[in-house]
Amino acid sequence: MKTLGLIAGMGELPKLVAEEAREKGYRVFAIGLEPLADKNLSDHVDSVKRISVGKLGEIIDTLKKNHIKEAVMAGKVSKSLIFKSKVIPDLRAVKLLFSLKDKSDDSILLAIAKELEKDGIKLLNTTDFSSSLMTPEGILTDERLSENEWKDIAFGWKIAKEIGRLDIGQTVVVKDQAVMAVEAIEGT
Repeated sequence: MKTLGLIAGMGELPKLVAEEAREKGYRVFAIGLEPLADKNLSDHVDSVKRISVGKLGEIIDTLKKNHIKEAVMAGKVSKSLIFKSKVIPDLRAVKLLFSLKDKSDDSILLAIAKELEKDGIKLLNTTDFSSSLMTPEGILTDERLSENEWKDIAFGWKIAKEIGRLDIGQTVVVKDQAVMAVEAIEGT
């Protein structure tokens, strides 16, 4: 039986990912990121080790010691934690942060994925283990969209991609090609 490493942040998503991974035949070894991971995470995984969010070297070493070849990240990890004095990063995390061109979510996540891969751990897509949360592609109603609604979708898609690129958020609400609401850095 293959073992999946789960790097678990805040919220329900890590537990849901763990449950689906187990349904797919995986054992689940979780790294519960402190102080974020749910205290009941152990009820949903085969084993868990709690490690401070800033200890990248310890996280990778723990995954390797447990023979983890595939891992997934799930749950919220606020970027602001990186800059708080309560979280003291280890040497590997410090090196990673100083090597980045910027501290955007994409830059940080891609760098973490590369660090994992350097040590033989492939980062899998969270959606591979959260199919029950995914809506099917296409229109989900019998109603057909009007020409104006299609224009709103095209306009909103362009805005959402740009706020994502700027590391502000991923969600936008549009009406008559006017932005009504935007997800902020703090989240939805």
